[in-house]
Amino acid sequence: MLTVIGIGPGREAMMTQEAIAALKAADIVVGYKTYTHLVKPLVGDKEIIKTGMC
Repeated sequence: MLTVIGIGPGREAMMTQEAIAALKAADIVVGYKTYTHLVKPLVGDKEIIKTGMC
């Protein structure tokens, strides 16, 4: 299953509980480098695939 999550400004306190739960449940996280850095504390050692904005 593919889940697309909006992280808002990127702080955990500003995210919905559903977004936080989905990030914690994800097997792999894919996103722009800046945003994946912001959610790293929520995903721990899971695989993260970082992309550029170009």
